[in-house]
Parts: sequence; C-alpha cells; structure tokens
Amino acid sequence: MAIHPDEAHITARQEKYRQAINSCSIDEAMSFFSEDVHFSDFSIGQVNLTKPQLHAYITNMIESCDNMTTVSINGDTSCTSWEWNITFNYVKKMVKVANDKELGNLEVGGGLLKMVGVSVTWWNVEDKIIRNHDYAKLVENFDGR
Repeated sequence: MAIHPDEAHITARQEKYRQAINSCSIDEAMSFFSEDVHFSDFSIGQVNLTKPQLHAYITNMIESCDNMTTVSINGDTSCTSWEWNITFNYVKKMVKVANDKELGNLEVGGGLLKMVGVSVTWWNVEDKIIRNHDYAKLVENFDGR
C-alpha cells in the first residue's frame, strides 16, 4: 500500500500536540488551536466550545492527564482522524469524579481512568485546529484495541 504524501507531516504535527498534552503545557496545547476554533467532546456533552471555553476544558484535561498515546493517525493536511488511548489520574479529584453524573458514578479505584477515543480534526493552512470532534469511551483496559 502506498504511503499518503501527507503522512509524515500529519504524524509529526499530531505527535507535537500529543507531547504538549503529556508535558502538561496548557499554553503549548492551546497554541494548536485557531482563534475561531469550534471544539466538541461528544463523550461528555461539551459541544461547540469557543477558544476561551476550550482553555478551561484543556486545563482540566491536562491537570488530570497521566499519559496519552497514539494508536493511529490518518487523513491529510486539512482533516485527520486520530485514534488515541489516555489515562487520567484523578487522585486529587477522586470524590468529584466518582460522583460525576456525566460519567455514571464510576468506581475509580486507585484514581486511574482509562479511555479510548478518536478525534476528527480539521486544520487550516497554518496547521491550526479550526474544528475538532472527540468521541471517547471509558474502558477497563486497552487490550484488544
């Protein structure tokens, strides 16, 4: 199978974004988004967030992120689908998360939550995210992904 001509570019771009999340750099992660971005995380009902709203969302996510890994990345320079695994460490937020109605009153033994997901992302010519749709599900483990 032939390699898509944009594969190296989209893989490197996505890796920089993943590293920004794993390094807990809110400013670096936010630098990937255009000023007029529309961001939706359908798994938790956060739809059409503007950049100021997205800043609060990213801050909360990064403060709890333990590790994010790439499963696959596909697409071209203007639109990508990124499959990922993420582990959240909610030791500090244990009570809040365990009782979160959006998450269905989960047992969060040890404070770790695992999630699999996909981000469908539209990019502008400056490599800034203009629209993003996240779809995710909590799982017990990443086996069989």
